[in-house]
Amino acid sequence: MCKRKSAEYSESNEECNEEGVKKLTFNDRIFYQWESKWVEMEKDLLRENLEKLARYSVLTKIVNSLVSDEEDRDKILGNLNEWARILGGADVYLERSVKIEIEEALAKQARTPKDRAKLLIEIDKKIEELMKKEWKRMEDLIRKQIEQIEKIDEVLGPGKFILTNNGETVIYKAPFSNGKIKIICRVRDSGVQASDGEKLSKD
Repeated sequence: MCKRKSAEYSESNEECNEEGVKKLTFNDRIFYQWESKWVEMEKDLLRENLEKLARYSVLTKIVNSLVSDEEDRDKILGNLNEWARILGGADVYLERSVKIEIEEALAKQARTPKDRAKLLIEIDKKIEELMKKEWKRMEDLIRKQIEQIEKIDEVLGPGKFILTNNGETVIYKAPFSNGKIKIICRVRDSGVQASDGEKLSKD
């Protein structure tokens, strides 16, 4: 009966830490060469996150521009900041909520229902004008940021191995972009114990 030396390895379901770094280990006395490949880059998710941050920035500027009463302004910004921390920015629902708060704060100046209705129309028009102007500026920034991140990812590739990509244990750093990445370890017998296919013992 022939016995062959087989390579054994361990897989880990652990995610990268906060710095995007993960320790990967292959267990055996052979040569290992690691590489990473993109399976799917989630550009849509990157854009979504940038848009949330941009929307938050736009809303903050609009509140500061339109709401002159310090107490009302602080209240609206407080609510905006609290939800932005939870959401990682501002979505369309938070945007609508902030618009309503701005309208309510400014409409207090109206003396009659007719004046209030007229004032609300003017407020909505101002909000839309500012939103359109600021959002166009933010769209340009988002596009430039995505292009910059894509250039960085082109240089770094789908993550990188720190110091070396050879050895039983390597340190892997994830790329800037989100997505699915395949980590591959190519194994080659060292030939120290025995070459592939050599009979190690007979019965």
